[in-house]
Amino acid sequence: MERDERYDFYKAILMFGVVWGHAITNFGGGGISCNITWFLRLYDMPFFMLVSGYFLRFSIVKYNTCKQLENKLTTILIPSMIWSLILSLGKSPLGYYFLLAIFLSSVTIILVERLFKEKLRWLIYLLIILLLYTTSIKSFNLCYLFPFFLLGYKSELWHKNIKAISFVIFLIGICFWNSSYTIWNSKTNILLGYNVAIIDLFRIVIGFVGVVTMKMVFDMIYTYFFTNHNRILSYFANTVGRETLGIYILQHIIVFRGLKYFTSFLIDKIGYNPFLWNDRFLIYVITPLFSLLVLFVSYWFISTCKSNKYMKYLWGFKISTL
Repeated sequence: MERDERYDFYKAILMFGVVWGHAITNFGGGGISCNITWFLRLYDMPFFMLVSGYFLRFSIVKYNTCKQLENKLTTILIPSMIWSLILSLGKSPLGYYFLLAIFLSSVTIILVERLFKEKLRWLIYLLIILLLYTTSIKSFNLCYLFPFFLLGYKSELWHKNIKAISFVIFLIGICFWNSSYTIWNSKTNILLGYNVAIIDLFRIVIGFVGVVTMKMVFDMIYTYFFTNHNRILSYFANTVGRETLGIYILQHIIVFRGLKYFTSFLIDKIGYNPFLWNDRFLIYVITPLFSLLVLFVSYWFISTCKSNKYMKYLWGFKISTL
Protein backbone atom coordinates (compact mmCIF):
# COMPACT_ATOMS: atom_id res chain seq x y z
CA MET A 1 0.00 0.00 0.00
CA GLU A 2 1.38 3.40 -0.99
CA ARG A 3 1.55 6.02 1.73
CA ASP A 4 -1.60 8.15 1.75
CA GLU A 5 -1.11 11.71 3.01
CA ARG A 6 -4.76 11.78 4.03
CA TYR A 7 -4.14 9.16 6.72
CA ASP A 8 -1.09 11.08 7.94
CA PHE A 9 -3.40 14.09 8.27
CA TYR A 10 -5.90 12.01 10.28
CA LYS A 11 -3.17 10.89 12.65
CA ALA A 12 -1.71 14.39 12.98
CA ILE A 13 -5.00 16.05 13.86
CA LEU A 14 -5.90 13.22 16.23
CA MET A 15 -2.55 13.60 17.99
CA PHE A 16 -3.21 17.32 18.36
CA GLY A 17 -6.51 16.46 20.03
CA VAL A 18 -4.79 14.02 22.40
CA VAL A 19 -2.23 16.61 23.49
CA TRP A 20 -4.87 19.35 23.73
CA GLY A 21 -7.05 17.28 26.04
CA HIS A 22 -4.10 16.29 28.20
CA ALA A 23 -2.88 19.90 28.36
CA ILE A 24 -6.26 21.18 29.53
CA THR A 25 -6.32 18.66 32.35
CA ASN A 26 -2.76 19.31 33.51
CA PHE A 27 -2.73 23.09 33.15
CA GLY A 28 -5.80 23.00 35.33
CA GLY A 29 -4.04 20.85 37.91
CA GLY A 30 -6.78 18.26 37.51
CA GLY A 31 -9.28 20.82 38.74
CA ILE A 32 -10.81 21.81 35.42
CA SER A 33 -13.49 20.03 33.47
CA CYS A 34 -14.86 21.09 30.12
CA ASN A 35 -16.87 19.78 27.21
CA ILE A 36 -13.82 19.79 24.92
CA THR A 37 -11.99 17.09 26.83
CA TRP A 38 -14.83 14.57 26.96
CA PHE A 39 -15.78 15.31 23.35
CA LEU A 40 -12.24 14.56 22.16
CA ARG A 41 -12.20 11.31 24.12
CA LEU A 42 -15.41 10.13 22.44
CA TYR A 43 -13.68 9.44 19.14
CA ASP A 44 -9.90 9.91 19.28
CA MET A 45 -8.89 6.52 20.72
CA PRO A 46 -11.40 4.58 18.56
CA PHE A 47 -10.19 6.51 15.48
CA PHE A 48 -6.54 5.69 16.19
CA MET A 49 -7.42 2.02 16.69
CA LEU A 50 -9.43 1.88 13.45
CA VAL A 51 -6.58 3.43 11.47
CA SER A 52 -4.06 1.06 13.09
CA GLY A 53 -6.22 -1.96 12.25
CA TYR A 54 -6.71 -0.67 8.71
CA PHE A 55 -2.95 -0.51 8.12
CA LEU A 56 -2.40 -3.96 9.62
CA ARG A 57 -4.65 -5.33 6.87
CA PHE A 58 -2.08 -4.27 4.26
CA SER A 59 1.07 -5.17 6.17
CA ILE A 60 -0.05 -8.64 7.23
CA VAL A 61 0.19 -9.94 3.66
CA LYS A 62 3.81 -8.84 3.29
CA TYR A 63 5.46 -10.98 5.95
CA ASN A 64 5.15 -14.41 7.50
CA THR A 65 3.94 -14.77 11.08
CA CYS A 66 7.36 -14.61 12.72
CA LYS A 67 8.40 -11.51 10.81
CA GLN A 68 5.09 -9.82 11.61
CA LEU A 69 5.47 -10.49 15.32
CA GLU A 70 9.10 -9.40 15.29
CA ASN A 71 8.21 -6.10 13.66
CA LYS A 72 5.36 -5.38 16.09
CA LEU A 73 7.69 -6.15 18.95
CA THR A 74 10.42 -3.80 17.73
CA THR A 75 8.24 -0.97 16.42
CA ILE A 76 5.76 -0.72 19.31
CA LEU A 77 6.54 -2.73 22.44
CA ILE A 78 10.30 -2.21 22.78
CA PRO A 79 10.32 1.62 22.38
CA SER A 80 7.37 1.90 24.77
CA MET A 81 9.14 -0.16 27.42
CA ILE A 82 12.50 1.57 26.91
CA TRP A 83 11.09 5.06 27.36
CA SER A 84 8.88 4.00 30.22
CA LEU A 85 11.85 2.60 32.14
CA ILE A 86 14.30 5.39 31.25
CA LEU A 87 11.94 8.08 32.43
CA SER A 88 10.58 6.36 35.51
CA LEU A 89 13.48 7.92 37.47
CA GLY A 90 12.95 5.71 40.47
CA LYS A 91 9.19 6.19 40.35
CA SER A 92 6.51 4.03 38.78
CA PRO A 93 7.11 3.62 35.03
CA LEU A 94 4.97 5.60 32.65
CA GLY A 95 1.99 3.60 31.49
CA TYR A 96 1.71 3.72 27.72
CA TYR A 97 -1.44 1.63 27.86
CA PHE A 98 -2.67 2.80 24.45
CA LEU A 99 0.48 1.62 22.65
CA LEU A 100 0.29 -1.67 24.53
CA ALA A 101 -3.34 -2.01 23.41
CA ILE A 102 -2.26 -1.56 19.78
CA PHE A 103 0.53 -4.12 20.24
CA LEU A 104 -1.72 -6.73 21.87
CA SER A 105 -4.50 -6.16 19.33
CA SER A 106 -2.02 -6.56 16.47
CA VAL A 107 -0.54 -9.76 17.89
CA THR A 108 -4.00 -11.20 18.54
CA ILE A 109 -5.19 -10.62 14.99
CA ILE A 110 -1.93 -11.84 13.43
CA LEU A 111 -2.16 -15.11 15.36
CA VAL A 112 -5.88 -15.64 14.71
CA GLU A 113 -5.48 -14.94 11.00
CA ARG A 114 -2.56 -17.35 10.72
CA LEU A 115 -3.74 -20.17 12.99
CA PHE A 116 -7.44 -20.49 12.15
CA LYS A 117 -9.38 -21.05 8.98
CA GLU A 118 -11.49 -18.19 7.68
CA LYS A 119 -14.80 -19.74 8.78
CA LEU A 120 -13.62 -19.95 12.39
CA ARG A 121 -12.03 -16.53 12.70
CA TRP A 122 -15.16 -14.49 13.46
CA LEU A 123 -16.14 -17.03 16.10
CA ILE A 124 -12.71 -16.69 17.71
CA TYR A 125 -12.92 -12.89 17.61
CA LEU A 126 -16.39 -12.99 19.14
CA LEU A 127 -15.16 -15.25 21.94
CA ILE A 128 -12.23 -12.90 22.61
CA ILE A 129 -14.55 -9.89 22.86
CA LEU A 130 -16.94 -11.78 25.12
CA LEU A 131 -14.02 -12.78 27.32
CA LEU A 132 -12.89 -9.16 27.57
CA TYR A 133 -16.41 -8.04 28.51
CA THR A 134 -17.07 -10.77 31.04
CA THR A 135 -14.14 -9.94 33.32
CA SER A 136 -13.49 -6.90 35.48
CA ILE A 137 -9.95 -6.48 34.15
CA LYS A 138 -9.47 -3.12 32.42
CA SER A 139 -5.81 -3.57 31.57
CA PHE A 140 -4.89 -1.45 28.53
CA ASN A 141 -8.65 -0.80 27.95
CA LEU A 142 -8.64 -3.73 25.54
CA CYS A 143 -12.33 -4.46 26.01
CA TYR A 144 -13.09 -1.03 24.55
CA LEU A 145 -10.23 -0.64 22.09
CA PHE A 146 -9.86 -4.11 20.54
CA PRO A 147 -13.30 -4.11 18.78
CA PHE A 148 -12.37 -0.88 16.98
CA PHE A 149 -9.02 -2.30 15.92
CA LEU A 150 -10.78 -5.39 14.60
CA LEU A 151 -13.32 -3.32 12.68
CA GLY A 152 -10.52 -1.30 11.12
CA TYR A 153 -8.78 -4.49 10.08
CA LYS A 154 -11.83 -6.34 8.77
CA SER A 155 -13.87 -3.76 6.94
CA GLU A 156 -13.91 -0.58 4.91
CA LEU A 157 -15.78 1.69 7.31
CA TRP A 158 -15.94 4.80 5.20
CA HIS A 159 -18.84 3.72 2.99
CA LYS A 160 -21.05 6.64 1.96
CA ASN A 161 -24.25 4.95 3.09
CA ILE A 162 -23.31 5.02 6.78
CA LYS A 163 -22.15 8.63 6.95
CA ALA A 164 -25.51 10.40 7.24
CA ILE A 165 -27.00 7.98 9.74
CA SER A 166 -23.78 8.02 11.79
CA PHE A 167 -23.87 11.81 11.94
CA VAL A 168 -27.47 11.78 13.20
CA ILE A 169 -26.80 9.05 15.78
CA PHE A 170 -23.70 10.89 16.99
CA LEU A 171 -25.58 14.16 17.49
CA ILE A 172 -28.34 12.37 19.37
CA GLY A 173 -25.88 10.25 21.34
CA ILE A 174 -23.83 13.15 22.72
CA CYS A 175 -27.04 14.66 24.12
CA PHE A 176 -27.31 11.62 26.40
CA TRP A 177 -23.59 11.20 27.08
CA ASN A 178 -22.34 11.44 30.64
CA SER A 179 -18.71 11.49 31.77
CA SER A 180 -19.52 8.63 34.15
CA TYR A 181 -19.93 6.40 31.07
CA THR A 182 -16.26 6.58 30.12
CA ILE A 183 -14.13 3.46 30.28
CA TRP A 184 -12.29 4.91 33.30
CA ASN A 185 -15.40 5.68 35.35
CA SER A 186 -17.75 2.79 34.63
CA LYS A 187 -17.65 -0.96 34.97
CA THR A 188 -17.22 -3.15 31.89
CA ASN A 189 -18.21 -6.64 33.04
CA ILE A 190 -21.60 -7.28 31.40
CA LEU A 191 -22.26 -10.05 33.91
CA LEU A 192 -22.62 -7.39 36.61
CA GLY A 193 -25.97 -6.30 35.28
CA TYR A 194 -28.15 -4.97 32.50
CA ASN A 195 -27.12 -1.35 33.09
CA VAL A 196 -23.44 -2.16 32.61
CA ALA A 197 -24.17 -3.92 29.31
CA ILE A 198 -26.21 -0.93 28.05
CA ILE A 199 -23.44 1.53 28.90
CA ASP A 200 -20.84 -0.73 27.24
CA LEU A 201 -22.94 -0.89 24.07
CA PHE A 202 -23.64 2.86 24.13
CA ARG A 203 -19.91 3.58 24.48
CA ILE A 204 -19.06 1.37 21.49
CA VAL A 205 -21.83 2.82 19.31
CA ILE A 206 -21.04 6.45 20.05
CA GLY A 207 -17.34 5.74 19.53
CA PHE A 208 -18.00 4.24 16.09
CA VAL A 209 -20.42 6.90 14.85
CA GLY A 210 -18.09 9.51 16.33
CA VAL A 211 -15.24 8.19 14.20
CA VAL A 212 -17.35 8.22 11.03
CA THR A 213 -18.65 11.72 11.78
CA MET A 214 -15.25 13.20 12.58
CA LYS A 215 -13.76 11.54 9.52
CA MET A 216 -16.30 13.46 7.44
CA VAL A 217 -15.19 16.67 9.15
CA PHE A 218 -11.50 15.86 8.67
CA ASP A 219 -12.12 14.98 5.01
CA MET A 220 -13.78 18.33 4.39
CA ILE A 221 -10.83 20.13 5.99
CA TYR A 222 -8.36 18.01 4.04
CA THR A 223 -10.15 18.49 0.71
CA TYR A 224 -10.43 22.25 1.12
CA PHE A 225 -6.89 22.98 2.27
CA PHE A 226 -4.94 20.33 0.40
CA THR A 227 -6.62 20.94 -2.93
CA ASN A 228 -5.59 24.56 -2.47
CA HIS A 229 -2.04 23.39 -1.74
CA ASN A 230 -1.90 24.71 1.81
CA ARG A 231 1.72 24.18 2.76
CA ILE A 232 1.16 24.55 6.50
CA LEU A 233 -1.32 21.68 6.77
CA SER A 234 0.72 19.59 4.35
CA TYR A 235 3.77 20.09 6.56
CA PHE A 236 1.64 19.27 9.62
CA ALA A 237 0.57 15.96 8.07
CA ASN A 238 4.00 14.99 6.77
CA THR A 239 5.74 15.65 10.08
CA VAL A 240 3.43 15.04 13.02
CA GLY A 241 1.36 12.44 11.15
CA ARG A 242 4.40 10.28 10.43
CA GLU A 243 5.81 10.25 13.94
CA THR A 244 2.72 9.66 16.06
CA LEU A 245 4.23 6.83 18.13
CA GLY A 246 7.24 8.88 19.22
CA ILE A 247 5.16 12.01 19.74
CA TYR A 248 2.67 10.07 21.85
CA ILE A 249 5.55 8.90 24.06
CA LEU A 250 7.08 12.36 24.39
CA GLN A 251 3.84 14.27 24.93
CA HIS A 252 3.04 11.95 27.81
CA ILE A 253 6.38 12.84 29.37
CA ILE A 254 6.12 16.58 28.70
CA VAL A 255 2.50 16.97 29.77
CA PHE A 256 1.99 14.38 32.49
CA ARG A 257 5.43 14.69 34.04
CA GLY A 258 6.68 18.17 33.15
CA LEU A 259 3.52 20.27 32.99
CA LYS A 260 1.72 18.43 35.79
CA TYR A 261 4.63 18.85 38.22
CA PHE A 262 5.20 22.47 37.16
CA THR A 263 1.56 23.31 37.86
CA SER A 264 1.70 21.51 41.21
CA PHE A 265 4.89 23.42 42.06
CA LEU A 266 3.20 26.77 41.36
CA ILE A 267 0.18 25.84 43.45
CA ASP A 268 2.41 24.85 46.38
CA LYS A 269 4.47 28.04 46.15
CA ILE A 270 1.81 30.68 45.61
CA GLY A 271 -1.24 28.92 46.97
CA TYR A 272 -3.35 28.92 43.81
CA ASN A 273 -3.25 27.95 40.14
CA PRO A 274 -2.44 31.07 38.06
CA PHE A 275 -3.57 29.37 34.86
CA LEU A 276 -7.19 29.28 36.04
CA TRP A 277 -7.70 33.06 36.08
CA ASN A 278 -9.73 32.68 32.87
CA ASP A 279 -10.93 29.18 31.92
CA ARG A 280 -11.93 30.06 28.37
CA PHE A 281 -8.59 31.73 27.62
CA LEU A 282 -6.81 28.67 29.00
CA ILE A 283 -8.92 26.17 27.03
CA TYR A 284 -9.12 27.96 23.68
CA VAL A 285 -5.85 29.92 23.51
CA ILE A 286 -3.12 28.76 25.90
CA THR A 287 -3.61 24.98 25.62
CA PRO A 288 -3.97 24.81 21.79
CA LEU A 289 -0.81 26.89 21.33
CA PHE A 290 1.01 24.82 23.93
CA SER A 291 -0.15 21.63 22.20
CA LEU A 292 1.22 22.76 18.83
CA LEU A 293 4.52 23.62 20.51
CA VAL A 294 4.66 20.15 22.09
CA LEU A 295 3.95 18.48 18.74
CA PHE A 296 6.68 20.27 16.81
CA VAL A 297 9.28 20.20 19.59
CA SER A 298 8.65 16.46 19.89
CA TYR A 299 8.99 16.02 16.13
CA TRP A 300 12.25 17.99 16.12
CA PHE A 301 13.64 15.88 18.98
CA ILE A 302 12.65 12.62 17.26
CA SER A 303 14.15 13.76 13.94
CA THR A 304 17.39 14.71 15.69
CA CYS A 305 17.57 11.31 17.38
CA LYS A 306 16.87 9.50 14.13
CA SER A 307 19.81 11.22 12.47
CA ASN A 308 22.05 9.33 14.92
CA LYS A 309 22.70 5.74 13.94
CA TYR A 310 22.36 4.52 17.53
CA MET A 311 19.66 6.73 19.01
CA LYS A 312 17.28 6.12 16.11
CA TYR A 313 16.47 2.71 17.56
CA LEU A 314 14.83 4.37 20.59
CA TRP A 315 11.81 5.09 18.38
CA GLY A 316 11.37 1.59 17.06
CA PHE A 317 12.74 -0.27 14.10
CA LYS A 318 11.77 -3.05 11.73
CA ILE A 319 13.77 -6.24 11.66
CA SER A 320 12.21 -7.19 8.34
CA THR A 321 11.65 -4.77 5.48
CA LEU A 322 10.72 -5.21 1.87
